[in-house]
Amino acid sequence: MAIVDDIRAAMKAAMKAGETERRDHARVVLAEFQRLPTKEVDDARAVKILRALAASEREMLKARGEERSGFLDFVEEFLPRMMDEAEIRAWIEANVDLSAYPNRLQAMRPIMEALSGQADGALVKRVLSGM
Repeated sequence: MAIVDDIRAAMKAAMKAGETERRDHARVVLAEFQRLPTKEVDDARAVKILRALAASEREMLKARGEERSGFLDFVEEFLPRMMDEAEIRAWIEANVDLSAYPNRLQAMRPIMEALSGQADGALVKRVLSGM
C-alpha cells in the first residue's frame, strides 16, 4: 500500500475510534499532498513532503523549547526507517570502491543517490571520514 493510502487508512481508523487529534494530524498531511499540482502522489514525493513537515515541526518545537509533539510522532510513523551508522558502513564496504576516488568524500554523491531517503547525509559523511 502507498504511503498516501496508509495515511488515509489511519485517518479513517482514527475517525472510527474517535481519536480527533490523530484524525486532524492526518488531515493536515493529506492537505499538503493536495497542494501539489498533480493529485497523484508517489511514495518518493510523499516521503519528501513528510520529511519537510517533520523538519518544520522540529523547528517550531525547538523555538518553543519542546522536544516532541503528537504531529511529529504521526509524521514520523509514515517515514521509512533510516539506516544507522553500522548499516551505512556495511553498505559502503559492500557496494563502493573507495580506491576509485582520490578523496573518500567524493563518493558522497553516488552513495546518497543510491541510499536516497534511507540515510542521513551528515551520518554518511561522518562514516566516510572515519573509513
